[in-house]
Amino acid sequence: MLRGGTFLLSICALVVVGCAWFFGRVVEPGHVGVRQITFGPMQGFSEQGLKPGYHWNVPFYTRFHFLPTTIIPVHFNANRDIYEASYPALTVKTADAQNIEVNISLFIRLYEGSAKEHAGPAQLLTAVGSTQVDWMEHINQKAKYALQKSLGELLFNEFYDPYKREKSLEEARKILDSLLAKVGMGVEAVLLRRYVYEAERIN
Repeated sequence: MLRGGTFLLSICALVVVGCAWFFGRVVEPGHVGVRQITFGPMQGFSEQGLKPGYHWNVPFYTRFHFLPTTIIPVHFNANRDIYEASYPALTVKTADAQNIEVNISLFIRLYEGSAKEHAGPAQLLTAVGSTQVDWMEHINQKAKYALQKSLGELLFNEFYDPYKREKSLEEARKILDSLLAKVGMGVEAVLLRRYVYEAERIN
C-alpha cells in the first residue's frame, strides 16, 4: 500500500513539474522579461517588465523576450581591437572650426519598467528592435548627435579646461539620456578617456 501511495505521489509530482515547465518561463537574475501576446485582441508587448523569477506562459499564445539589466558599455575608440562593442573614435568640430578626435566610453542601462519620465522595455523592442545589435546602433546614432552637439560648443583651447570639458560632457549625458529614455534606456556615465587635436594626430 505504501509503495502504491509513493508511486502515485511521484506521478503527481512529475505532472506538477511538467505543467510548471510547460506553462511557465523563468526570468534569470540580471534580466528583465517582456511578455508578448502573439495573436488576439491583446496582441502586443506587455508594458511592464517582468522581474527575475517564475512567470506564467501559454505556449504559442505568449512569447518571452529577455533583456539584460546589467550595464552595457559602448566605446568610441581609435583602436577598436581593445574593446568589444566599440565604434571608431569620434571627431568633434569645435566652435572655432578645429577638429578633435575623442575616445569616449558610455555606460548604458535598460530600464526594468515603465515610468512617467521614461519608456519601458516594451518600447525598446517595438521602436528599436529585439537584438543587441539593434540597440547598439541606436545608441551609436544618438550618442554621436549628443556628444558632437555638446562638445562642439567648446572652443579648441577650452578642451584643455577640465571644468568646461566636464560640464559639456555632463550636458551631453543629459541630452543622450533624454533621447534614450524614449526607448527604455538610460545613461549611467559618459567618460572621456583621450582627446587628440587633428594636427597632432597627423604629425
